[in-house]
Amino acid sequence: MSTKAQDLIYGSTNIVLSGMIMPGEVKDVSIIIAVCGDSFCTFVADQRKVIWPELDKMEVVDEHFQKIFQINDHLIVGGTGRYYNHESILDAVGNAENTDAAYENICNYLKEHSDYGAQGLHRTYMVGGRNAKNESSLHLIWNTFAGGIESEPHVIPAWNSVVITKALTPKLPTEVLNEINHMMTLCVETSHNHTELVNNLEKIIFKVATMDASVNDNVSALT
Repeated sequence: MSTKAQDLIYGSTNIVLSGMIMPGEVKDVSIIIAVCGDSFCTFVADQRKVIWPELDKMEVVDEHFQKIFQINDHLIVGGTGRYYNHESILDAVGNAENTDAAYENICNYLKEHSDYGAQGLHRTYMVGGRNAKNESSLHLIWNTFAGGIESEPHVIPAWNSVVITKALTPKLPTEVLNEINHMMTLCVETSHNHTELVNNLEKIIFKVATMDASVNDNVSALT
């Protein structure tokens, strides 16, 4: 895999909206980075789950919480944001077998639960792998305050191109976001093969874990 700067296509930085914190009812899910090319798709994530029993008090409840899932050889999904405790990230994915089906299922799920956005339960889903045409693709889907749905789909157009998308914890300060963006740029410019790319993506989460208490350095990777 080539990761030369001239070969790259950059996805926009996408931030999960913050909204209200609902004490005791929701869990925060924090950071996932997905990098997909024509012949690969890689997701990395931290594994810390936190809740807010009080508006100004965060409590860590799990250091091994799975946020990214390998559905099959053609599909990886992940989720960040706020979820009711009875919910699973995979509830919205259903029986999808490719990125197109997962995108449709997630959009339908968010439409059926449109009140979630109004209640401050903002979440982002990331879907990567192969679509129904066997093209490499990456989708970012999130809900809004008004209960609407926004998305940023990518279809990888050519060999040696890479699309990068980030789904981040809602409360990261500006200096942390700027540092992540800088590290992402360095990551894709200095990685010479896929192994280096995965290692460098993991280092980004290690760094964020030193900057924000909702993220740990227990990193999972799927590729």
